[in-house]
Amino acid sequence: SAKSSDLDFTMNGRVYPRGSVIFSQASNDGDLGDTLGRLAQEIGAEIVALDTGWTDAGPNLGSGYFAPLKSPRVALAWGEGTFPTDAGATRYTLEQEFGVPVTPIRVSSMSRADLGLYDVVILPDGRTYGAAGPALVAYVEDGGVLIGFAGALDTLTSEDVGLISTSEESAWKDEDAEAPETEPETDGSGRIAGTRLTGLDDYHALTSPETDQPDSVPGVLLNTIANTDHWLSAGYEQAIALLTGSEIYAPLNEANGETVFRFAGPDDLLVGGYLWNENRAQLAYKPFVMVEEAGDGMTIAFTESPVTRAYLDGLNLLVLNAVLLGPAHTD
Repeated sequence: SAKSSDLDFTMNGRVYPRGSVIFSQASNDGDLGDTLGRLAQEIGAEIVALDTGWTDAGPNLGSGYFAPLKSPRVALAWGEGTFPTDAGATRYTLEQEFGVPVTPIRVSSMSRADLGLYDVVILPDGRTYGAAGPALVAYVEDGGVLIGFAGALDTLTSEDVGLISTSEESAWKDEDAEAPETEPETDGSGRIAGTRLTGLDDYHALTSPETDQPDSVPGVLLNTIANTDHWLSAGYEQAIALLTGSEIYAPLNEANGETVFRFAGPDDLLVGGYLWNENRAQLAYKPFVMVEEAGDGMTIAFTESPVTRAYLDGLNLLVLNAVLLGPAHTD
């Protein structure tokens, strides 16, 4: 058995960061030193022997700031309704990169499946999870950890499900920009009064619907900033995310949940690619990763997929944090 630290702590003048894992000799059978030494050599981890549970600063090792870890039972939505490339990348990342077994469950069967058999249920990028909504709500309220990527937030934020208390935004409009009259009056002959368009801005003002989506982005790399007080961001101060499409979500009110990663400000947002100025202005400070509790469980929502094509290696630890640390923080 092992425990993960939610906070930094100091022992013998050395600071151990949040996310450090503690193995107690008394709680583990066999030769713990040899076992950990072998595992550390395989994965490149560092092992430090401690002779007391009392720290110089930070929580003591027996306190409630150390969450118990276990090997999670993970289910993954699969088949029609998911985007196959994202479902496959999720499974590859967990099974091939980290050796975490995954049980695929067809979306059409999720409402009938016994989700209580699993500690974590993952919804990859997709659009048709609505029929499973009641089962997903019951699963979370009973103590499960539900993780959703990108398009899955359509269901998670919907009025019927409501596991994440935010909504997708429509396109931002510059209120200071002048625009021609959008509803010209008729002159009595069935014709409308003439207008003069002085440029493309005038044209788009007349032809764009009031509730249109933000412009679609083909793919850009953006800076995100971590909330370093939250256990989910262990190992991070910032991260680079890949943005595609046009979905932008409103900030999550702190009374409902926590934003663990947000997009950087407009001047520091773009890392690579081309981003329209309107998107840059609207995306700044908006959520990338959110956590909201319901009943005894929680929902972890990524507004963009962290596993696209299984090449966003810098986000792999974040995915693993959600899968391993999530169940350690449910009631």
